[in-house]
Amino acid sequence: MTTPPDMPTEPPPMGDPVIAAATKPFYKKTWFIVVAVIAMVVIVGSVASNSETTTKSIAEEEIPVLQMPDVAGGRLDVALSDLSALGVGEGDVEIVGGGSLGILDESNWTVCEQSPAANSELLPPFRLIVDQSCSTAPTVEAAVDATQEVTDESTVDTEIDTAAQPESPVVFRAQAQGDIDDMQRDVADLQRAINDNSVFRILSNTAELSFNLGQLGSPTPPQDVAEAWKEGLADLDSEISSLSDLVSGDGTTKQVRSQVRQIRTALNNMEKVLEGL
Repeated sequence: MTTPPDMPTEPPPMGDPVIAAATKPFYKKTWFIVVAVIAMVVIVGSVASNSETTTKSIAEEEIPVLQMPDVAGGRLDVALSDLSALGVGEGDVEIVGGGSLGILDESNWTVCEQSPAANSELLPPFRLIVDQSCSTAPTVEAAVDATQEVTDESTVDTEIDTAAQPESPVVFRAQAQGDIDDMQRDVADLQRAINDNSVFRILSNTAELSFNLGQLGSPTPPQDVAEAWKEGLADLDSEISSLSDLVSGDGTTKQVRSQVRQIRTALNNMEKVLEGL
């Protein structure tokens, strides 16, 4: 019997067909997971270390201490500008002085005293004492010494040397009026200092009046006014000495105010003497 030509000569395969084994993605392989974990640990440790170093650096960094600038003797507007540059606003600064009309133009006023002191730590309260001109006396102690020195003198020489050649009426009046004007400004500043309770300016202006009295008595007056001028000098000397006693002693504010008015009156009387020249 012959096999038909179209029939297979081998039996069909038995069981399930063979499928090629699937390959795992690399991110699921054990070696990649181990490397990733190690890398993560290293990164986290580095970030933590940098953060700790930065925090420590900021904490250990020295914060500079701001210092109060030296503004005494300068213009008020410049002083406020210097303070503003350091973060101190104009509203944070107490300004003492300025007269009855107040401060209209800051550039016209001079800082006579400041608080805090120059080069000390920049801490409130901030206080500037101003005037249109400041005394050149360097310290309160110096002003006290000068005032006491005048007080301790037995007399101030107000005698007129009759043997000296008198000044011409025109020259004498110009010199004397200039000295009187200086003293009138000192008296006006003294009155403001009393209102502002500025010990420094009260003492320094009192000493300045005593100094200017000596200048006022230096030139020899013409014969026509010599006697009246001598009496005026003696009266002014007495009033200034009384003021020095009150300021350096235990005089009250009311007494000092009254004595300042007496000095102004004495100066006005001396101006009247000059009107006769």
